[in-house]
Amino acid sequence: IIRKCKVNILVNDILDTDKAYIDTIKECDCRVVNLEDLGSGIQSADVVINDLYSKQNDLPNCYWGQKYYCLKDEFLIAEPKEHSDEVKEVLMMFGGTDPCNITEKAICAIAQLAEEFKDVHYTVIMGAGNKNGAQVKKLANAKGLNITFRKDVSVVSEYMSKADVALSSQGRTMFELAHMTVPTVVIAQNKRELTHEFGYLANGFINLGLGENIDVSTIRETLTWLYRSPQIRKQIKMQMSGYQLEKGIHRVKKLILGEK
Repeated sequence: IIRKCKVNILVNDILDTDKAYIDTIKECDCRVVNLEDLGSGIQSADVVINDLYSKQNDLPNCYWGQKYYCLKDEFLIAEPKEHSDEVKEVLMMFGGTDPCNITEKAICAIAQLAEEFKDVHYTVIMGAGNKNGAQVKKLANAKGLNITFRKDVSVVSEYMSKADVALSSQGRTMFELAHMTVPTVVIAQNKRELTHEFGYLANGFINLGLGENIDVSTIRETLTWLYRSPQIRKQIKMQMSGYQLEKGIHRVKKLILGEK
């Protein structure tokens, strides 16, 4: 296909490419750009953009960290919510499939907080691939929680702009939450997500580690502390406001096209 279409640039959105594969593509006289790649193929690619990882080698073709994250267009016009001393709205989202069923653990945790934090409303965004969706909704209804469920949301910034606190997996959603300056509790879906180094305390995130190892009490105690700590939440918002993630797409465009 590359030869037939006379492709000038090929972008590989593939985890951990193989050097032999990249070398074969390079034989077609094609510029090769890899995204999120820690494999041997990075040695042969023209450009490797690893926005989720901090620097791991000295190869001149590799670009690391949040500086190269590409925000969706919707976030370029979205306005973050101003700080509030009182938590009123909490957003929960754990990816399209939530394989560890972290949503259920989080709902069990907030059920134990319902008495103390009666005025907090929760919005839960679930993807189409979440096999536990019906079970989770049934659990929330049984506990009489103040929760609204949303499925396959197309404009997620609308919900982030209303949130005082968020619970999220450790994928690219954390960049969006940082851009919207939402104090966030991060829980990794798998071991690879744990290596996404932006989602840690140094960048304003409260990271609880791997979801399958976390119990309900840990989530409950973390949320209780965060709800009761308005100054901490305010400091997190101020820290996140300085990342200027909206500039990443321009940097990435130049790298893909080979512009100076």
